[in-house]
Amino acid sequence: MALKPRTGNQYVISSGEWSAVVTELGASLRELKWRGEDLIVPFDPNKVIPCCNGWVLAPYPNRVTNGQYSFDGEDYQMPIDEFDRQSSLHGYAYRYMWELVDLQESHVTLSWRSPDIAGYPFDITITATYALDENGLTETFTVHNNDSVKAPWAFGIHPWLANGKHATGQAITADNESCRLELHCDTHVTVDEHLLPTGEEPVSGIFDLRDNPGGLLSELITILDHLLPQGDLFVSVDGNGKETVTQSDSVCVKVPMAVIVNGNTYSAAEFFAAALQEYDWATIVGQNTTGKGRSQTTIALPDGSAVHISSRKYLTPNRVDLSEQGGLVPDVVVAPAADSDVDAQLEAAIAALR
Repeated sequence: MALKPRTGNQYVISSGEWSAVVTELGASLRELKWRGEDLIVPFDPNKVIPCCNGWVLAPYPNRVTNGQYSFDGEDYQMPIDEFDRQSSLHGYAYRYMWELVDLQESHVTLSWRSPDIAGYPFDITITATYALDENGLTETFTVHNNDSVKAPWAFGIHPWLANGKHATGQAITADNESCRLELHCDTHVTVDEHLLPTGEEPVSGIFDLRDNPGGLLSELITILDHLLPQGDLFVSVDGNGKETVTQSDSVCVKVPMAVIVNGNTYSAAEFFAAALQEYDWATIVGQNTTGKGRSQTTIALPDGSAVHISSRKYLTPNRVDLSEQGGLVPDVVVAPAADSDVDAQLEAAIAALR
């Protein structure tokens, strides 16, 4: 008799252009495809599940430091399974085979009743339903306390989004660097060295452009287009006076921002700060910038020397010539603190975000 996979039975569901596979082990989502393309990173049904792909995290997600917690006047000790952080990680549900409750063409339901586990003696039953329709996948989870005593409970899921590169191992990290997930939010969670939540703080950003010589205009366009609303980003003027206007689309990021500049902030770095200032999108802190708003053409001479001729000038969204103006003037002028370990300009930028 053939052995079933080590992750247990594989429950296949589909609806239209969508398909998914859920494993008996942990009720983990092993595959999710749309038009045959992976939306999450799949895994081998006979191998250790990598990176917690598709796990159901219960009766707690994330970590419990030293595996210790107190509940309702009692202290509990769970096994340590993340040794580098000395933590208990992601609960127990992913370790057990779940019972099949219902399997239809487009949905599957499984359940798991917690045994009397070291550090978690509570009696709960979790039910997970994965359902596909024309809109995609819906996951529904319920929990029932089978006992008369209170039970601590928390929950999470751990999808691992595919980036289309089909890489494995360390190559996944390199491929992910080219991907961007944008979340529109007002606050974010702060964590400690164990990756445990410590509180919330407003989403904000400080761009430190001190001693920044600038860079490629293409990179400037990309960053400003991501941050700013629809409108002009900067203006390029050639030697004949012809203007070329570069604009952004309507997608933007509106959070508290500050930009730190000084006398060694040059070129594209200045125009980045100027655009955010003119859109009233950030507070500019520090000292006047250099005022370099020209690009040069190099002409080689017969004797081996060369001359550099300014061939194009650049203007801010409001048509300000930073070269003629003598650089960008900050909103908050702050000189570096002499003979002090305190970064006065950084402190002023932080204060501007409050």
